[in-house]
Amino acid sequence: MRDATSTRLNIKMPKAADTLNALTLKLFRSQLDELPEEVREHARMSFLIDQDVRRRDLQDFQCDMIFTLEQIVVEQA
Repeated sequence: MRDATSTRLNIKMPKAADTLNALTLKLFRSQLDELPEEVREHARMSFLIDQDVRRRDLQDFQCDMIFTLEQIVVEQA
């Protein structure tokens, strides 16, 4: 189902933002393709390691929050 509101009001921001994002990604990918293979592999590995660290930090934070909520529930009971 299509939302006609944006067409009637001439709101083009979401479409323009999506187009800009697509063009930016296309430019970024073309720049990445120009890099040597060793640099791309190093950047990929660094990105994966960074994601893994962030995921572990988030899991630690979630466990701390669950423990805190559990203490609050026990105190209120």
